[in-house]
Amino acid sequence: MKKVCKQCKIEKSLLEFHKHKQCKYGVKNTCKPCTNLINKEYVSRPEVKIHRANKQKEYRNSNPERHRKYVNNWRKKNLHVDAEYQARRRQRKKKALLYSNQKKDILTFYKNCPPGHHVDHIIPLKGKNVSGLHCLENLQYLSIIENLKKYNKF
Repeated sequence: MKKVCKQCKIEKSLLEFHKHKQCKYGVKNTCKPCTNLINKEYVSRPEVKIHRANKQKEYRNSNPERHRKYVNNWRKKNLHVDAEYQARRRQRKKKALLYSNQKKDILTFYKNCPPGHHVDHIIPLKGKNVSGLHCLENLQYLSIIENLKKYNKF
């Protein structure tokens, strides 16, 4: 089956169109090359980037409850990513180094955390006497109860 591209007016196979459930034949009206070209032109304009950022900020400010609900849903679905991000954020405050070659390993460590366990820092990031690093050698799996009991102790 074929379809005419709305942009270049050339009849092409349906495989040359991006999928879209709500459009006719389940594909978009413009072919992939035309869509990519339109997107590149649109995104490359600096005023569009500013406009897009302002729109996002405006939306967040006008719909705080809806945005918070979206963020919470994302965090529930991506616990390992969020936990790793929070640990890096805390580490950044201390200005300690996180080696980029360990980022993937740390993310996998968080992802492989067994159910009913937390990823714990052996030496806490913010201890009274000593502060540890956010690196693979300083991570361990602890049950939720043990981790909450341990808190910031070493």
